[in-house]
Amino acid sequence: MRVVKGVIDQLNVKLDVYEGILGKQVYLAGSELTLADLYHIPFGTRLYRAGLGDLIDNRPNVAKWFNALLARPSWVAIKDGITSTA
Repeated sequence: MRVVKGVIDQLNVKLDVYEGILGKQVYLAGSELTLADLYHIPFGTRLYRAGLGDLIDNRPNVAKWFNALLARPSWVAIKDGITSTA
């Protein structure tokens, strides 16, 4: 359990840095969406599934950024799996 707490503590530090960055710009690398942003979607969704969504939700800028990523039509279209190949 101590290892898990240590990892969560490290994630909190990183998310605090993200909070500062996202308070000044829309995306992690500036004003345009990049792979740096998209990379976080699967990991962020896993945080919610693990009951750790408050790590995102407690940071207004991170929450706004992450929710915008989740609302992207491309993510909405595939988030539940591919249902058709046609």
